Amino acid sequence: MWYKLTDRTKTGGTIAIIGAAITIAFNFALIPNVLGYMGSAWATLACYAGMAIISYIWGQKHYPIPYNVSRVLLYMAGAVVLWWGCEQLGLSGAIDYTVRASALLTFLVIAFRCERTTLRPLSAATAATAHQVHCQQGQASAPGGRHCPQRWHGPSRQPRRTYNASLG
Repeated sequence: MWYKLTDRTKTGGTIAIIGAAITIAFNFALIPNVLGYMGSAWATLACYAGMAIISYIWGQKHYPIPYNVSRVLLYMAGAVVLWWGCEQLGLSGAIDYTVRASALLTFLVIAFRCERTTLRPLSAATAATAHQVHCQQGQASAPGGRHCPQRWHGPSRQPRRTYNASLG
């Protein structure tokens, strides 16, 4: 995303090409003799992880965002531990799916409750940013040339105004 904001869209293509190379290399290494179709799944995971790491490192150089990396890594570690724990149960069939679905739902509820206070200000900031971008792109007026107030964009506590063509 940062490469779009900084007008470096070629960087996005470069990251995708690197990801494709990672996938191809891991597929050749893992599929034929080692893991079969699961090798392809691990190759895809390695590809996405590699692209995310590259995008994060390059993004911090060109468009720094103060991510809470430790929190992200904590959630990832929690997900891996949860997956590992479900694997160790040795269940199969409907019981396995039920246990895994319940574990995933519990994980999501816990994550949502932990992040609830962070999500509310984020939604307001997103709406304000969307309005700024909208107006900077020369779309600061409604159809018919009328001024476009901020409450016409994004989520709002007030009802949306609609444009009346007879007034234009």
